Amino acid sequence: MRRRSLLLPLLSLLISTQLSRAADPAPPAPRPADLCVVAGQSNVQGSGTGAGRPGPQRQPVPNASFWNGSTFEPLTPGRTRSPGTTQFGPEISFASTITAASPNRDVLIVKFALSGQPLHAGWDGTTWLDLPPAPNRKTFYPGTSPTDPNTGLHYLAMRRTFLAALNHLRHQNTPFTIRGFLWMQGEQDAKHPTSATNYAASLRLLKHRLEQDTNQNTPVPLVFGQVLPHDPPLPRFTHRSEIRTSQSHADAASGHPDAIPGTRMIPTDNFPLLPDTVHYNTAGQLQLGRSMATAILKLQPSP
Repeated sequence: MRRRSLLLPLLSLLISTQLSRAADPAPPAPRPADLCVVAGQSNVQGSGTGAGRPGPQRQPVPNASFWNGSTFEPLTPGRTRSPGTTQFGPEISFASTITAASPNRDVLIVKFALSGQPLHAGWDGTTWLDLPPAPNRKTFYPGTSPTDPNTGLHYLAMRRTFLAALNHLRHQNTPFTIRGFLWMQGEQDAKHPTSATNYAASLRLLKHRLEQDTNQNTPVPLVFGQVLPHDPPLPRFTHRSEIRTSQSHADAASGHPDAIPGTRMIPTDNFPLLPDTVHYNTAGQLQLGRSMATAILKLQPSP
């Protein structure tokens, strides 16, 4: 009898614990997210500053997160290291424009930028080699396949960055769609006729390889900005005209044989610049981000 009296409270406690657990609400399902890879040279790295931002652009961007190398953190101007906390690129206004258009989805930014670095395989950093592709060159050259030994060191580093972000999302069971690739690069390639005149072909290969390396079964939109709007350019940009022409041909709507489907060029001729005439100031960076977002929204409406 005493044994039964001891068991009854234990049984009652067990039942109440199970009922309490059953009553606990299930954790909310992760919100679907749109991921964008933002990459290129110094105008992606960022020259916008907090001093010139309008009030709304000083606050955390609603429903937007930034990959910091280990996790996604809230995209907060002045706090997010992008790569520093005092400056920013097009990601701030890009993310705010996308989230405003798709309030039921999050936007995730993965950014990789290196100042003064080339896309064409003939470069090794700032040195033109005028040689066929080869291993270990400091360039964004993406190679012709995922296993190409001639893939540029910068592309390999960029790939490691965005694949780490994608693997993190999959581990967290976060549903996401790769919404687009944003590219702002070409100043270095404007310093040699070969890389300048063949820029559209380099861009076509880059888009193809990004789609391969992110395991996309369907094309992903690519939006890029036209470089070097100031005329006359600084003397080092010897082939400004050629690269800008090749970039305009790459736009899907150009009607040129070099047009790349699913690709839009952002003309930047009226974007405000710093006194160096190469980099966009705060207003220019905000305008670049908004323009890129508008192009992405037209190329790929929200799922």
